[in-house]
Amino acid sequence: RLLDMDGIIVEKHRRLATLLGLQSPPTRQSLINDMVRFNLLQYVVPEVKELYNWLEVDFHPRKLCGRVTKVLNWVRDQAEKESDLQQYVPHLQNNTILRLLQQVAQIYQSIEFSRLASLVPFVDAFQLERSIVDAA
Repeated sequence: RLLDMDGIIVEKHRRLATLLGLQSPPTRQSLINDMVRFNLLQYVVPEVKELYNWLEVDFHPRKLCGRVTKVLNWVRDQAEKESDLQQYVPHLQNNTILRLLQQVAQIYQSIEFSRLASLVPFVDAFQLERSIVDAA
C-alpha cells in the first residue's frame, strides 16, 4: 500500500514538471529562489509579503506565532469573500509551528511544553503535541 502511494506521488511530480515544461519537478528552494529572483513579492498583498518575511527571512521565535496570527485572521476575513482561502489556514498554522520548532531548536536544548505552548496562541495543546510528533 505504501508503495502505491509513492507511485502516485512520483506520478504527480512528473505531471507537474511536464505542465511547467521542466525536466524535473521544482523544489521548494527553487521556487523560493525564482520568486526572489523575479521580484514577485512586489505583486502580492502586504499581509502575504509579511508572512513570507516572518516565515522565511526573520528569526524571532518569541514573536513568530503572534505575528502570523494577524495574517491568519486576515486570511479568515478574506475567506468570507473567497471561501477557497479557508483551506490554507490549517496548513499555514502547521508550517508556522514547524518553523517555530526549528527556531526554538537553534536556541534551546530543551523547553517546557507549557512555555512552548505559550508561544503558539492559535492551536490547543493537543494540536501542538501532534505537530511536534509529526515533525519528529
